[in-house]
Amino acid sequence: MKKSLLCFLLAASFPLFAATNIIFTSSFGNWNSAGSWHLGRVPTANDNPILSAGRVAMIDSDVNECAVIFCGQSTSNPRKGKIILRQGGKLNAPILILGRDSANHGVFLLCGGELSLSGYLSVGDADGGSVATGELFVSAGKLKMSGASASYIGYKGLGKMTVSAKGIFHANDITVGEYSGSEGSEMKVIGGEVVAKNIALGSAETANGKLEISGGALVWSNLFFVRDTLTVVGAAPKIYCARVGGTGLSLDNNSKIKFEFGAEGIAPVIMTNSQIDIDAGAEILIDGTYYTRANGSAKSFLLIAHGGYAGQTNFANVTFTGFGGLIPTLRYENNSVYLDLTSGSGKTARAAQGIFMKYWQIPIDDDGDGPVITAPLSSLPLFTNSLVRTHPVFGKRVEKIDLSEITRAENFMLQFEGDIDIPTNGNYTFYLNSDDGSKMWLDDALLIDNDGQHAATEISATITLTAGLHKFEVGYFQATGSKTLSASWQGPGFSKEEIPENVFYVSEMENAFEQMRAFHNIMPDEERLYNYCPSFLYDEEEGLYKIWSGGAGGGDNILYKEAATLEGLLDCVTRSVLQPSGNPYKFDQIHACDPNVFCVSGVFYLSYSGNTDNSHLYEATRIGMAISYDRGRSWTRLHNGEHILAPAADYTSDPNNYGIGQSAAVQANDGYFYMIYTDINQFRSGQKTFFRVIRCNDPAFPTNKHEMVNSNVPNTGGYSLDLAYDSAKEEFIVIANVSDGPDVVEDPYTKIQFAYYDKNWNYLRKRVTKVHPLWAFGEGIALLTDLRKKPLHYSYYGEPSLVTAAATCEYKTNTSLWAEWVEGDTKYLITSLSSHNTFVSPKILSKGLFFNSNRTDVIT
Repeated sequence: MKKSLLCFLLAASFPLFAATNIIFTSSFGNWNSAGSWHLGRVPTANDNPILSAGRVAMIDSDVNECAVIFCGQSTSNPRKGKIILRQGGKLNAPILILGRDSANHGVFLLCGGELSLSGYLSVGDADGGSVATGELFVSAGKLKMSGASASYIGYKGLGKMTVSAKGIFHANDITVGEYSGSEGSEMKVIGGEVVAKNIALGSAETANGKLEISGGALVWSNLFFVRDTLTVVGAAPKIYCARVGGTGLSLDNNSKIKFEFGAEGIAPVIMTNSQIDIDAGAEILIDGTYYTRANGSAKSFLLIAHGGYAGQTNFANVTFTGFGGLIPTLRYENNSVYLDLTSGSGKTARAAQGIFMKYWQIPIDDDGDGPVITAPLSSLPLFTNSLVRTHPVFGKRVEKIDLSEITRAENFMLQFEGDIDIPTNGNYTFYLNSDDGSKMWLDDALLIDNDGQHAATEISATITLTAGLHKFEVGYFQATGSKTLSASWQGPGFSKEEIPENVFYVSEMENAFEQMRAFHNIMPDEERLYNYCPSFLYDEEEGLYKIWSGGAGGGDNILYKEAATLEGLLDCVTRSVLQPSGNPYKFDQIHACDPNVFCVSGVFYLSYSGNTDNSHLYEATRIGMAISYDRGRSWTRLHNGEHILAPAADYTSDPNNYGIGQSAAVQANDGYFYMIYTDINQFRSGQKTFFRVIRCNDPAFPTNKHEMVNSNVPNTGGYSLDLAYDSAKEEFIVIANVSDGPDVVEDPYTKIQFAYYDKNWNYLRKRVTKVHPLWAFGEGIALLTDLRKKPLHYSYYGEPSLVTAAATCEYKTNTSLWAEWVEGDTKYLITSLSSHNTFVSPKILSKGLFFNSNRTDVIT
């Protein structure tokens, strides 16, 4: 297996060069369009299709069989290419190479249809030298490797593959990390199904392949050979070896098998008809952090069920972390390995274990009307700097202070912030080792200053501390070159060691980080002046997160992004899918914004706001409708482009008036479609806002065919709304941002209000979630729902959570744009539902953070 790709490359070298290279030339086009290719024809079996220079090819029908596909193979910048295979699409080829040599990057997104390969798959292929990266996402549809074809996730280059949702990957042999140069290559199974004959993590040349499964199913029929790290996350996945007799799982001397417990425990590895081979150097790591936080009860868990031991009958290297007051013990039976958790004495688990990390990429830019922090850094900026404070790319709880969560090698900075639990009174020495600069603060006082650009340098400081929680913070930046970060300590009764996870706690601030699990950028503000994001859906048919936002840049447009993982929304292509009409007689002449999307039997509908230049229609915001037959990617205006709702007849052209807008619609159990919208007069002063609801039996809401249901919905707030619907309870849920104002300095808290109404729009109750992400959500808040607008519980390490998104506030004094509260980055925020049981959802959307423990499957 380990030499199969090299032999195949030699055997395949003649057809690789005998075929004609045909280059995709459309920036975003259909594979089956002859005009998208430089030769003016669609590739055939005698052609090698090449995608590069930032171009994207979409496949939604059966295409000709072709020769070798190179996605990301060029000397032209940007040196990347992308292929999207959607429902109805079918592509056959012998070989697919994603990212080929010399810093090229190839991406393939399979979200429907079928991809069949008869030769091999290579994701991150640097066989010709230099650096190459590849990414493969299988969120729906099927990837089938026929015959003896092999799959390589990282072949002398960096390869990453994610299988999620309804994705199916039927493979022969899978190798993750083949040869030197593939360090960091990783395969994640976060849903869907992976079926293979053999799986190898790492090769004889280098141990650098990782496989993590946190959802879906992973099945193999012969041998799973581990040279690096196999990680099982939570209780959701199914992991099964179908081999009868012989060895089904082999853990060599360099291997690690890691079990990361979730709130409900752990999924076992089942191989009852084959043996497990444990080499002397093999290591088992068991992390109980999230189980301890969410549950923490004494219990026994099956880790591995097998058909006997092929070698030694135990793990010589065992590491337990994160179990707090519980005492973990491994128990070996003839055909199984168990973890037993028993109660310790005098210890209790804290609910907020870990430390909160925020991550920035340098340079930090904005929309052009403010300062810029340039790269490379020469010293650590202040975290209180307004540009720094409002522009973190992501933040999340982590176990310890290290570089395991970074997403680039150079020009970034980190902040770790929380509490540290000092076990006893006494003198403690802290050590901070970094390349480049770092600082450490204790109880808000600078303890260690290791700042500046420099090689790996460790600095220490000794301090007398009392037992209990103390505020703790570490900052770090990396410019270029090598990088290092570690934090250690020593104190009464213990020698120098890395500061362990079990002494870190997220600061126990009331209504602050306690409820926040993670946040992440969707759209940085330097891409456009105006960010507005009120529609956020998970398309369970394609396994994709989809978001529609408003953005300014040469005129307001409705923008669209889709990705197989939540965090992938940051890096995916942003497309303008509906532009202002430019017609002075239409309501959306110069402005198209405030999109809200809902789905009816596979057809997508969009309600949105528009405005004019006041030359023919008086200046006021109005509401119109559009329709999409390709699942929200392109739109056609309904009703001949005329608006469906406008302000009352006595509305004047006073520029201080706003009009009506911010619409959101759902379908209820009674078959009617309900739309809520705002009606605002005198926007800047003396403002009066009404929240009105109409209904119609047609999802297009034709003019004069809808009726008013509630002309002033009580107990809601904010100036923009999202609308969800709980069909089980027949309740409407209005989501709004009700912070006291856009000023992040005076009012740093985001207050997300969920107001509930019965089927007749009578007010029932509300819940306000208050979080403190150091930026505040602005206008355009949205709740992640399914296509029927059902609120989705997002499982964050087994804990049900909600995901909301909005633009973030930045500048109080900036007067260049009237809507200062949508100038910031658009981010999503994950907040805990552990103390709230107001949503009853039939589906749980499981965890999908690409940089840790991914899972995006829908569990019914």
